[in-house]
Amino acid sequence: AARPRRARARADALVDGVFTAANAACFPLWLGMIGAPGNSVVRRVVASPYSVAPFGAAYAALLLPALSDPAALDGFSNSATVAGVAQALGSPTGAAVGWVHFIAQDFFVGRYVYLDGLRHDVFSRHSLLLCFLFGPLGVLSHLATRAATAAVRGDALYEDAMAPAAREGGGADGDAR
Repeated sequence: AARPRRARARADALVDGVFTAANAACFPLWLGMIGAPGNSVVRRVVASPYSVAPFGAAYAALLLPALSDPAALDGFSNSATVAGVAQALGSPTGAAVGWVHFIAQDFFVGRYVYLDGLRHDVFSRHSLLLCFLFGPLGVLSHLATRAATAAVRGDALYEDAMAPAAREGGGADGDAR
């Protein structure tokens, strides 16, 4: 009986540590994007595709404890229902996995808003704050802001920042390769 308790205590310590580390890792990124968007260090760090890697690693580190937590595992197996999701998130391990997932997704969409705003010189701080707090609402805010900015400037609404850029000498139909 002592061995399973020690193993559970180690798993709980891992979950708490990863949860705390993921929270601590996201704040400097958000502070930089919102508070100093033009800073060259912020831009270089956030522009790197590896800026999302710590959150993927944190999520991966939490999966093993989640898969050994009966409450979380039962909930995840029924995640097609609201009750199943509530059950999965209802344990400390399930809540940590869910929260790190939220942090990762919010940062991913915030990163998109940040880079798109820089690329097209669109004010984005309000949208980034919404991304930080409410994820998808920040994206909606940014889309509205960039449409309004394009209208005020008399510009055509530009392409999406995630769309592949057309290159000279692309395919016969003009598609980029």
